[in-house]
Amino acid sequence: MKNVLFLIILYVKIYGQKSDNYLKYYQLCNQAKQFYNTKDYNSALKKYDSAFKLVHYRHVSSLLNAAVTSLKIENKKKATLLLHEAIMNGLSISELKSNNFKELNSFKPFQQLNDSAYILRDKYLSRINRAYAREADSLFYVDQVIIRNVKTLNNAFNVNFYVYASERQKYDSLNFQYLLKLIDKYGFPSEEKIGPESYNAIKLVIHHSARMPINKDKIELFRTALFKGEYLPVDFVWMYDQLKMNLGESPFFYFQVRDISKLSENEKEKIDKNRQEYGVGLLKDDKLTNNEFKK
Repeated sequence: MKNVLFLIILYVKIYGQKSDNYLKYYQLCNQAKQFYNTKDYNSALKKYDSAFKLVHYRHVSSLLNAAVTSLKIENKKKATLLLHEAIMNGLSISELKSNNFKELNSFKPFQQLNDSAYILRDKYLSRINRAYAREADSLFYVDQVIIRNVKTLNNAFNVNFYVYASERQKYDSLNFQYLLKLIDKYGFPSEEKIGPESYNAIKLVIHHSARMPINKDKIELFRTALFKGEYLPVDFVWMYDQLKMNLGESPFFYFQVRDISKLSENEKEKIDKNRQEYGVGLLKDDKLTNNEFKK
């Protein structure tokens, strides 16, 4: 246990930071993904190291990807430290049992991490705003089950979907207005504030309404959240491109919304510049997702 505590203290000293630069953080994480894809794992890990020094909160997906990258160069200590922080930030404990990290099973600090995982989980749950997370989860339920009748989710209240389907936009709007009130009360529903599971739920609620022309005046709210590390770039650009198209305009980022094969090289360069200014990967990187690094 002493070894684990020493590593954690060292990690905090290395990555502790008073001010944040989330745009640079996003850009460096994107560069790390590019190096990973070319199997230059040392350079990828250096990019993650540089990125993590720039912000006070590292997102679970970035920590997880950095941990997998660490194992590619057999740095088990760093992988364990990164997984410790990821658990503290809401990573599912079951991820420690995944094939990604099976080679750590005989590593003592990792065994100690496994032993303390539920204590760390409790600390994570005590840190986040659980009342806000429950509100976010409720809005997600309305969005997915009541309004959209998603079959993979349990319709616990046996709601008649067809009553709401004909007026989807109306109920989306009501859901969105309630979310805006929550934002006024609690702040933006970031991963740091409500945890990764609830963030991944509420981002769909945001997407379904923020992309509508009637809500275009709210874009600055989401743009600001992006640069503060509260709204991930991939989620913003996906929503923003759909808004542009709903307004009858061309996409700004061309993020998985339209064929780019007929674009000129100059047009592609301009789009990549737009993407870099918002912390999202280049056009050629669109095949990557937030959780692409699997061993």
